[in-house]
Amino acid sequence: MARRETLRDLTEAGFHERLLDLLPSSNTEALPLGDDCAALPLAGKRVLLLTTDAVIEGTHFPSEAPPRLVGRFAANVNLSDIAAKGGRPLGLLLALTLSPRTEARWAEEVVAGIEEAARSAGIHLVGGDTKKSTVRAAIAMAIGEGLAGHLMPRGGARPGDLLATTGAVGRGGASYLSWKHGLKESERSLQTLLTVKPRLREGTVLRDFATAGLDTSDGLALSTWLLTEASGVSAVIDEEKIPLDPSVRSVASSLKRPVMEVANIGGDYELLVAIPPKKAKAAQAAVNQVGGKLTFIGKLTGQKGARKQNVLVSGTRTRPMPNIGWDAFSPEP
Repeated sequence: MARRETLRDLTEAGFHERLLDLLPSSNTEALPLGDDCAALPLAGKRVLLLTTDAVIEGTHFPSEAPPRLVGRFAANVNLSDIAAKGGRPLGLLLALTLSPRTEARWAEEVVAGIEEAARSAGIHLVGGDTKKSTVRAAIAMAIGEGLAGHLMPRGGARPGDLLATTGAVGRGGASYLSWKHGLKESERSLQTLLTVKPRLREGTVLRDFATAGLDTSDGLALSTWLLTEASGVSAVIDEEKIPLDPSVRSVASSLKRPVMEVANIGGDYELLVAIPPKKAKAAQAAVNQVGGKLTFIGKLTGQKGARKQNVLVSGTRTRPMPNIGWDAFSPEP
C-alpha cells in the first residue's frame, strides 16, 4: 500500500497551493487568496482588511512564557499583516483554547496583553470566544481598513523594481536559537523572541510607493520567494547590504552555523517591499519621517521567480538564496 501524503511532505506552501485550487477566487476581492490579508470592498476606494493567526503553546511559545507577553505576541503578529497591506487597524478579536485546569489568572493576563497591544495600535479588543482544549492557544483576528490600489499585493512587483526591508534582518532567528540553545539568559531571549513590533506607520507611508509587499514572519529568504513567485519575477540580493541584526553573527559563531542560515529562520515581522527606482529616495525619506528605517537590498529581474533563481551576490560571488524559513509543517530549524 502506498504511503499517504502528509502535510510535512507537502510543506506549508504546498498545502496552501492545494487550498487555492479548492477555493474559487472571487472577483469582488481586492486582494487574491493567499496574501497577508483578505480584503473586501467597502464604499468608495476603502477596503476591509481581515487576517487571523494562531499562537500555540509548545509551537509558538513555551509553557513558561509570561501570559501577558503571549497576549501581546498574538495581537502583534496579526497587526503585522495589516501593516503589510498599508492598512489602518480597526479592532481585534480573540479566541482562546484552554484546558479547564488552566489558572484563570493566566487567561486573564493573556487578554490583558492583547488589549495592551491593541491600545498601542490605537484600537481595542472588541470580542471573541473561549473553548475547552488540551492545548492552550491564542487565536487572534485583526480587522483593518485599507485603500484599493494601495494594498501592496504580493503579486504586484515588476522587473526593475528595487527590493527593500524595514528594520533589521535575523532578529527572530537569532533570538529563537539563543533561547533554544541557552546562549543567553533564557527569560531575556524569550522576551526578544516574542516581542513583535508591527510596522504600521511604515506600512501606511510605503503603500504610496510600493508595488508589492509582505511581512517577513517566515524569514527574508522565504518571504522573498513568496513575493517573487506571486509576481512572476526573481530577486538578486546584495548580501553586504542586508541590515543584519547585531545578534546574528554572534549566535552563528557560537553555534557554528552559517550567518545566512541564522538570519533567515524567520520571526522578524519586518516589511519586505518592491519599489520602482524613481520612487526609492522618496520612499526612504517617508519611512525615516515616521521614525522607521528602510534599506534597499537588491533588485527584481524578469526571470520567473523560483527559490533556486533568487540569488545572493557578494562581490564576485553569486549563490542561491538559502532554502530556509519558517514552515508550519517542517521540523524546527
